[in-house]
Amino acid sequence: MLLLAAAVSALPACAPIKASRALADGQKAIEDALANEAPRYARYEFTKAVALMGEARSKEGTAEFEIAEKWASEARELATEASRTAARRKSVEAIRKQGKDPKTAPKRTPLRPPTPVLPPTLSPPPDLN
Repeated sequence: MLLLAAAVSALPACAPIKASRALADGQKAIEDALANEAPRYARYEFTKAVALMGEARSKEGTAEFEIAEKWASEARELATEASRTAARRKSVEAIRKQGKDPKTAPKRTPLRPPTPVLPPTLSPPPDLN
């Protein structure tokens, strides 16, 4: 019975820990995005991530841990996307600075399915005009 009471009393303690971990992960992602110059190259994603982190911190302060965790996780995803977008846009800018067109840069050619070929015994239907 004592073990059951200890287990049940420990369950509510998980929410603050999860929220704190999500906030820390979100803050790390925002710092990484800052390092990749996301405010310059991916301003919308970055701005929303920062705003969500502020709201998540606010919710954590009012003990709304589930909401704080959700918003911090969303902020982390947006900050990660901002980092990717910034890296991609920086590379395009670097290519342009070299005087090259990024659209003509070597790309992988997409695979196309083979064109179906009719067997020699089958011919198209005759024209009925």
